[in-house]
Amino acid sequence: MSKKTAKPTTSTLPKTPVEISGKVYDMCFDMDALSDAEEFFNREEGAKVNLLKSLSSLGLWSVRQVWPCAVHTYHPELSFKEAQRILTIQATYEVAAAIVAIWTPTAQEAPVAQP
Repeated sequence: MSKKTAKPTTSTLPKTPVEISGKVYDMCFDMDALSDAEEFFNREEGAKVNLLKSLSSLGLWSVRQVWPCAVHTYHPELSFKEAQRILTIQATYEVAAAIVAIWTPTAQEAPVAQP
């Protein structure tokens, strides 16, 4: 039987801040935190979030799918739709840049193609 490890507290998780309409929102791109948010929004709010799909091709639609999940850890008071509503077009570029910075593998991390 494997031993379960405790989930990290929010104080130990990474924060990526973005300012929207004068308020700073902290995003968390930790894999477990995103997975928990995806599951929460799908189960509790009936959202149809698929972060694997959203993170694989970055566009306006995918940023609007990732943003509520990324902000959920530090701002659980926001519903999926509320988070989408407050995302301004200016902030969309900041969020997109954060997604690219976090999710684009470096040359050392990129998978090597097998012949």
